[in-house]
Amino acid sequence: MPTIIECITQAEAKGAELKKQAAARAKEITDDAEARRGETIKEAHDAGRAMIQRAKDEAEKQGAALAAELTARVDALFRRTGGGEEEASPDEIVEAPFRLNTRNRTLEKNGQRIKLTQVEYNIIKLFMENPGKAMSREDILKAVWGDDFSGELKTVDVNIRRLRLKIEADPTEPEFLTTVWGFGYKWGY
Repeated sequence: MPTIIECITQAEAKGAELKKQAAARAKEITDDAEARRGETIKEAHDAGRAMIQRAKDEAEKQGAALAAELTARVDALFRRTGGGEEEASPDEIVEAPFRLNTRNRTLEKNGQRIKLTQVEYNIIKLFMENPGKAMSREDILKAVWGDDFSGELKTVDVNIRRLRLKIEADPTEPEFLTTVWGFGYKWGY
Protein backbone atom coordinates (compact mmCIF):
# COMPACT_ATOMS: atom_id res chain seq x y z
CA MET A 1 0.00 0.00 0.00
CA PRO A 2 1.50 3.37 -1.03
CA THR A 3 2.18 5.99 1.61
CA ILE A 4 0.37 9.33 1.69
CA ILE A 5 3.51 11.04 0.37
CA GLU A 6 3.69 8.60 -2.55
CA CYS A 7 0.00 9.19 -3.33
CA ILE A 8 0.51 12.96 -3.29
CA THR A 9 3.61 12.68 -5.48
CA GLN A 10 1.74 10.49 -7.99
CA ALA A 11 -1.22 12.89 -8.04
CA GLU A 12 1.09 15.88 -8.59
CA ALA A 13 2.85 14.06 -11.45
CA LYS A 14 -0.49 13.20 -13.06
CA GLY A 15 -1.69 16.79 -12.62
CA ALA A 16 1.48 18.14 -14.24
CA GLU A 17 1.05 15.76 -17.18
CA LEU A 18 -2.61 16.77 -17.64
CA LYS A 19 -1.59 20.43 -17.49
CA LYS A 20 1.03 19.86 -20.23
CA GLN A 21 -1.53 18.06 -22.40
CA ALA A 22 -4.08 20.83 -21.88
CA ALA A 23 -1.53 23.53 -22.72
CA ALA A 24 -0.55 21.71 -25.92
CA ARG A 25 -4.19 21.29 -26.92
CA ALA A 26 -4.99 24.93 -26.12
CA LYS A 27 -2.05 26.00 -28.30
CA GLU A 28 -3.40 23.91 -31.20
CA ILE A 29 -6.82 25.48 -30.82
CA THR A 30 -5.51 29.06 -30.59
CA ASP A 31 -3.15 28.47 -33.57
CA ASP A 32 -6.14 27.25 -35.57
CA ALA A 33 -8.12 30.35 -34.57
CA GLU A 34 -5.23 32.66 -35.52
CA ALA A 35 -5.12 31.02 -38.96
CA ARG A 36 -8.80 31.84 -39.45
CA ARG A 37 -8.48 35.63 -38.96
CA GLY A 38 -9.25 36.50 -42.61
CA GLU A 39 -12.52 34.55 -42.82
CA THR A 40 -15.98 36.06 -42.88
CA ILE A 41 -17.85 36.57 -39.63
CA LYS A 42 -20.12 33.59 -40.37
CA GLU A 43 -17.16 31.34 -41.13
CA ALA A 44 -15.33 32.56 -38.02
CA HIS A 45 -18.46 32.00 -35.92
CA ASP A 46 -18.86 28.46 -37.27
CA ALA A 47 -15.16 27.78 -36.76
CA GLY A 48 -15.38 29.16 -33.23
CA ARG A 49 -18.31 26.90 -32.40
CA ALA A 50 -16.38 23.93 -33.79
CA MET A 51 -13.31 24.87 -31.73
CA ILE A 52 -15.40 25.24 -28.61
CA GLN A 53 -16.97 21.82 -29.25
CA ARG A 54 -13.51 20.31 -29.78
CA ALA A 55 -12.36 21.95 -26.54
CA LYS A 56 -15.36 20.52 -24.70
CA ASP A 57 -14.77 17.06 -26.18
CA GLU A 58 -11.11 17.20 -25.23
CA ALA A 59 -11.94 18.46 -21.76
CA GLU A 60 -14.35 15.59 -21.15
CA LYS A 61 -11.38 13.31 -21.55
CA GLN A 62 -9.17 15.40 -19.26
CA GLY A 63 -11.70 16.49 -16.66
CA ALA A 64 -14.27 19.20 -16.08
CA ALA A 65 -11.74 21.70 -14.73
CA LEU A 66 -9.95 21.83 -18.07
CA ALA A 67 -13.17 22.59 -19.97
CA ALA A 68 -13.40 26.00 -18.35
CA GLU A 69 -9.75 26.74 -19.10
CA LEU A 70 -9.93 25.75 -22.77
CA THR A 71 -13.19 27.54 -23.51
CA ALA A 72 -11.98 30.62 -21.63
CA ARG A 73 -8.84 30.68 -23.80
CA VAL A 74 -10.93 30.49 -26.98
CA ASP A 75 -13.25 33.22 -25.69
CA ALA A 76 -10.26 35.42 -24.81
CA LEU A 77 -8.74 34.84 -28.24
CA PHE A 78 -11.95 35.89 -29.98
CA ARG A 79 -12.14 39.02 -27.82
CA ARG A 80 -8.52 39.90 -28.64
CA THR A 81 -8.75 39.24 -32.39
CA GLY A 82 -12.32 40.41 -32.93
CA GLY A 83 -11.42 44.09 -32.68
CA GLY A 84 -13.66 46.61 -30.97
CA GLU A 85 -16.30 45.99 -28.36
CA GLU A 86 -18.21 42.76 -28.64
CA GLU A 87 -21.78 42.07 -27.70
CA ALA A 88 -22.54 39.60 -24.97
CA SER A 89 -23.13 36.06 -26.18
CA PRO A 90 -26.16 34.08 -25.03
CA ASP A 91 -23.81 32.39 -22.56
CA GLU A 92 -22.85 35.68 -20.91
CA ILE A 93 -24.43 38.16 -18.56
CA VAL A 94 -22.86 41.61 -18.79
CA GLU A 95 -23.37 44.20 -16.07
CA ALA A 96 -20.54 46.70 -16.56
CA PRO A 97 -17.77 46.27 -15.51
CA PHE A 98 -18.57 42.56 -15.00
CA ARG A 99 -18.90 39.76 -17.53
CA LEU A 100 -20.27 36.45 -16.21
CA ASN A 101 -19.77 33.52 -18.56
CA THR A 102 -22.35 30.87 -17.70
CA ARG A 103 -20.85 28.30 -20.07
CA ASN A 104 -17.47 28.10 -18.37
CA ARG A 105 -18.64 29.55 -15.03
CA THR A 106 -16.20 32.45 -14.90
CA LEU A 107 -16.44 36.08 -13.82
CA GLU A 108 -14.37 38.94 -15.18
CA LYS A 109 -14.18 42.51 -13.93
CA ASN A 110 -12.69 44.95 -16.43
CA GLY A 111 -11.30 41.97 -18.34
CA GLN A 112 -9.55 40.48 -15.29
CA ARG A 113 -10.62 37.01 -14.14
CA ILE A 114 -11.92 36.76 -10.57
CA LYS A 115 -11.62 33.33 -8.97
CA LEU A 116 -14.87 32.25 -7.35
CA THR A 117 -16.03 29.25 -5.37
CA GLN A 118 -19.09 27.42 -6.69
CA VAL A 119 -21.28 29.08 -4.03
CA GLU A 120 -19.90 32.54 -4.86
CA TYR A 121 -20.52 31.88 -8.56
CA ASN A 122 -24.12 30.86 -7.86
CA ILE A 123 -24.69 33.96 -5.73
CA ILE A 124 -23.26 36.36 -8.31
CA LYS A 125 -25.22 34.65 -11.08
CA LEU A 126 -28.45 35.02 -9.09
CA PHE A 127 -27.83 38.74 -8.60
CA MET A 128 -26.69 39.44 -12.15
CA GLU A 129 -29.78 37.70 -13.52
CA ASN A 130 -31.90 39.97 -11.29
CA PRO A 131 -30.24 43.42 -11.35
CA GLY A 132 -31.80 45.93 -8.98
CA LYS A 133 -34.09 43.33 -7.40
CA ALA A 134 -33.92 43.20 -3.61
CA MET A 135 -33.66 39.61 -2.38
CA SER A 136 -34.16 38.42 1.14
CA ARG A 137 -31.64 36.19 2.84
CA GLU A 138 -34.22 33.40 2.72
CA ASP A 139 -34.65 33.83 -1.05
CA ILE A 140 -30.88 33.72 -1.59
CA LEU A 141 -30.48 30.71 0.69
CA LYS A 142 -33.22 28.82 -1.14
CA ALA A 143 -31.93 29.72 -4.63
CA VAL A 144 -28.27 28.93 -3.94
CA TRP A 145 -28.33 26.13 -1.36
CA GLY A 146 -31.76 24.61 -2.09
CA ASP A 147 -34.86 23.82 -0.08
CA ASP A 148 -33.19 21.06 1.94
CA PHE A 149 -30.45 23.28 3.43
CA SER A 150 -30.75 23.30 7.21
CA GLY A 151 -28.03 25.83 8.04
CA GLU A 152 -28.29 29.35 9.37
CA LEU A 153 -29.28 32.53 7.53
CA LYS A 154 -25.88 33.96 8.52
CA THR A 155 -24.42 31.62 5.88
CA VAL A 156 -25.67 34.10 3.29
CA ASP A 157 -24.05 37.05 5.08
CA VAL A 158 -20.70 35.27 5.35
CA ASN A 159 -20.66 34.38 1.65
CA ILE A 160 -21.75 37.88 0.61
CA ARG A 161 -18.89 39.33 2.69
CA ARG A 162 -16.39 37.00 1.01
CA LEU A 163 -17.77 37.84 -2.41
CA ARG A 164 -17.54 41.57 -1.71
CA LEU A 165 -13.86 41.15 -0.81
CA LYS A 166 -13.31 39.78 -4.32
CA ILE A 167 -15.45 42.13 -6.43
CA GLU A 168 -15.66 45.47 -4.63
CA ALA A 169 -12.95 48.14 -4.68
CA ASP A 170 -13.92 48.97 -1.08
CA PRO A 171 -15.89 46.12 0.54
CA THR A 172 -16.93 48.40 3.43
CA GLU A 173 -18.66 50.72 0.93
CA PRO A 174 -20.07 48.27 -1.63
CA GLU A 175 -20.97 49.64 -5.03
CA PHE A 176 -22.29 46.50 -6.72
CA LEU A 177 -23.53 44.05 -4.08
CA THR A 178 -25.45 46.36 -1.78
CA THR A 179 -27.34 45.81 1.46
CA VAL A 180 -31.07 46.42 1.75
CA TRP A 181 -31.25 47.08 5.48
CA GLY A 182 -33.62 44.84 7.39
CA PHE A 183 -34.27 42.71 4.30
CA GLY A 184 -31.31 41.34 2.35
CA TYR A 185 -29.21 42.34 -0.64
CA LYS A 186 -29.43 43.51 -4.23
CA TRP A 187 -27.19 44.05 -7.25
CA GLY A 188 -26.51 47.78 -7.66
CA TYR A 189 -28.17 50.79 -6.09
